[in-house]
Amino acid sequence: MIKIKKQLTNIFVFFIAMISIFSFLIFGKENLLIGIGSISIAITMIGQNYKSNKIQTFITLSVIQLILGLGAYISGYSSIIATFVSLSISFSIYYIFSNETKASKSSAFMTLYVLLLYSPITIEQLPKRLIALIFSSLVIMCLYFILSRYNFKKITNSQIINTIDLINKQLDLIKEGQVIEEFNKNASILLKNIELNIYDSIEKNKKLSIEVYKKEVVVLLLKKINTSLNYIKESEIDETLFKNLKFVLDDIKLYILEKISDNELKERFIKYDSNYDIKGLNSDLKTYNYYNLRLAIKELYRQLDNEFIIQNLREKISLRLQLKTDIDILKNNFSMSSLRFNIAVKASILIATSIFIVNYFNIYEGKWIVLTLSILLLPYAEQSSKKALDRVIGTVIGAIIFGLIYKFIDGNIILITIVFLISLYMNISVRKYDIRCIFITINAIMAVKMIYPSSVVFKLIEYRIVLILIAALLTWIIVNLIFPYKIKNDIANIIKHYIKFDNYIISLSTSEGIEYEEIEKINIKNNYLWSRVNFINKQLKNDDIEEFLKRQNDFFTNISLSILLGGGVDKQLRLIKKLKREAKSQIKSKILYDSYKKIFYESNDDLEKAIIISFYRIYMDIKDISLLGENIIKKYIN
Repeated sequence: MIKIKKQLTNIFVFFIAMISIFSFLIFGKENLLIGIGSISIAITMIGQNYKSNKIQTFITLSVIQLILGLGAYISGYSSIIATFVSLSISFSIYYIFSNETKASKSSAFMTLYVLLLYSPITIEQLPKRLIALIFSSLVIMCLYFILSRYNFKKITNSQIINTIDLINKQLDLIKEGQVIEEFNKNASILLKNIELNIYDSIEKNKKLSIEVYKKEVVVLLLKKINTSLNYIKESEIDETLFKNLKFVLDDIKLYILEKISDNELKERFIKYDSNYDIKGLNSDLKTYNYYNLRLAIKELYRQLDNEFIIQNLREKISLRLQLKTDIDILKNNFSMSSLRFNIAVKASILIATSIFIVNYFNIYEGKWIVLTLSILLLPYAEQSSKKALDRVIGTVIGAIIFGLIYKFIDGNIILITIVFLISLYMNISVRKYDIRCIFITINAIMAVKMIYPSSVVFKLIEYRIVLILIAALLTWIIVNLIFPYKIKNDIANIIKHYIKFDNYIISLSTSEGIEYEEIEKINIKNNYLWSRVNFINKQLKNDDIEEFLKRQNDFFTNISLSILLGGGVDKQLRLIKKLKREAKSQIKSKILYDSYKKIFYESNDDLEKAIIISFYRIYMDIKDISLLGENIIKKYIN
């Protein structure tokens, strides 16, 4: 049943793609290729949130495509002009659309540019092409809304409910005295991804979205609960608080499903808070976990107040956008150690040079070299090398299969069309790149034969193999031998930087307090670093890196709970400095625990006790993070 549904989906996508491509015939056959470029760009957008800012996305796409169209037209005047225009355009595309935290969009835009470049038009045809490019932006947006299943509310609600289920599972395991580590890690990483998606949605949406912001508040509470579960043992369970925590989680689930209102949620939380006598709680450093949870829950129902939310949301959105502009990564990456700059320099030089050679020497079907380069050049050397190998293998197999098929169909136009459509369907349906390259090759050779019937098929096959091989070899050389940018080096460097950033935050907490602006800067940078490590690990799939990410979440949750709240208040600041001195002087965790326990018993202030607990956790977290980081660095540097 699942396979049938998948095939039906593929057929639907295929027909939508065909309709989209052939819709460009209204602008003439010379603009049909824009449809192919539109499909390539739309595919890169699927799964991401562009629904909150539709008009701006459409305008941005239109401006980019108009620039590509004008650049391709100007390049038609001479090989020299084509070289310099292509150098500028390819550098801009790779610099802007390569990404440290998401899949690169650069190949899709470069594909469109190369297709336009090798389909030259006259000055009289230029207006029609420019209109076709604006129409392309409309087609891309329509494809996105038809094919993308991205629904922020539905996806976010589902993820939050899944997280609550994971937390409930942990609570059951704790009662049974079993290990919760795997569930805790999964919940931690899922919560961080939800938080990042919420941040992204708030920043993209120009209108104040209180409902989205409320989800952010709920996620922060769930993060605090999930982090606290690391420290709760079966022997420390307080039945009343344990049951209340279960009720809280169930109520949050009902709230997310919109079965209870804000006021009902707050009333229920207040009821749970009032029916428990904090004086009856065993005042111990470890069992005080429950009080931290109680504080976190009280903070949630305070932040669900509408007036507070509106004011806080306005301030946060304004500040985040301002800070992101100030620390914009596009403006601060002009060095070969930057992922964006590194690939932009290498790709632009290689593509511009290849365009000059192909144009100057009028190489037969030379566009295949340039197109292949634009597809294979990716930010990481390992990515490009693998894709280049897949491309060569797929091309050779595809060329052989096409040769055999062509001998069989013997120029029959009906059979050629059927084979072309089947191959195009497989090109859209197949996910594995090496297999897809087989059908890409069949489509490419057949398309040339259909457009230029006088072409010699076996000459096309020969040139296709040779030109793809040259492009793959050039790609391998430039990404591996000329200022190579490798995943293993990048993960080692970013983890070093992350640990240094952690230590900076701890030192910052003992200064004269942390301003609200500084807290937002910390959040923005932490989100960026976490996203980079997480993105890289989707390719490496390393358990230690996954644990590192989880530990970072715990660390920043504890930071937000105590140090950021405690900074700036003289009494609490003195306490934090004292705790830091103790942490520096003690090497063994058992001795530090006893030292903190003594300070804990001497305090009668609940907030101070919460700070003591969180600072102890922070100290233990940073030790684990540093150890994990060292192991990861050793693995990938050696």
